[in-house]
Amino acid sequence: MKVWTGDPRGWGPVPERGSAVTVGVFDGVHEGHKAVLGAMYERAEALGGIETAVVTFDVHPRSVVTPEQAPRMLTTLEHRIEYLEWLGVDRVGVLPFDLIRDWPPEMFVRRVLAGAFAAKAVAMGEGFRFGAGRAGDIETLKQMEGRDFRVVSVGLFQGENGPVSSSEIRRLIAEGDVLGAAGLLGRNHGLPAGVPEAGVLGRKALRSPPPPVELEIDWSLAVPAPGAYTVWAGTDESRRPHAGVCGIGAAVELYLPDGIRGLAGRDIWMMFIERLREDPSLDDPARLKKDMARARRLLNEAHLSLTSIGNSRG
Repeated sequence: MKVWTGDPRGWGPVPERGSAVTVGVFDGVHEGHKAVLGAMYERAEALGGIETAVVTFDVHPRSVVTPEQAPRMLTTLEHRIEYLEWLGVDRVGVLPFDLIRDWPPEMFVRRVLAGAFAAKAVAMGEGFRFGAGRAGDIETLKQMEGRDFRVVSVGLFQGENGPVSSSEIRRLIAEGDVLGAAGLLGRNHGLPAGVPEAGVLGRKALRSPPPPVELEIDWSLAVPAPGAYTVWAGTDESRRPHAGVCGIGAAVELYLPDGIRGLAGRDIWMMFIERLREDPSLDDPARLKKDMARARRLLNEAHLSLTSIGNSRG
């Protein structure tokens, strides 16, 4: 997959046969987003297998326009791009929102859709807005269809309890309902974390457990509600994720009795499987032993491979 950043007038080369494009924040790359991507893939195939392209933003627009209302992100930009690549997108353009926030819809279409990606088809969720002051929408795009592209409007993807959206997933995670969030994401919610240099995770008997390790977390991301959770964790080099228990309170702590040695100073990835209880403390050996037994059983039932961590990133 090819990735461009910065001013779209410098992206290139333009796809020779044009491309099918979609635009959005795509935070979480959830089931609703996949419906839009699916419409994009269908149009690309119908047009003879032309390339597909996703245009996204370096930050959430609300973090610039109304910082006090900035949402906690479901994914980092890096993981968003990785997941789009795993889903088979050919090109990704990352727009600096500060640069394009004042562009009128006409300029956005000319420089980004028609210009950088030579759009032949544009697939958009029905609620998408673009351009200065959010002046552009699906109808605006349809009025510009004469510029060699056609517009596909995709209705909101409906889950069991209503439309699937990043906002709804954030709400579930904020309430600790990581199982509900997983259903809308199409995978378990994950968080990147850092193990401090002083951190030590080693294999020790549960009857004399090592203390949990306090992790370094980006709190601008969607951290689940306080409580204790079964998790699967590992690094990019892990053959498979390791079962663990995570306690979220004022800090985020991880207990990995079977964890990989040498994690001090390393970056790891955690997938949240289920919430065990509201109490985040991990200081009861008997309770911790039961928690670990459940985490291991769930991991064994899942048969996760060495690529499961990366492919499940959200």
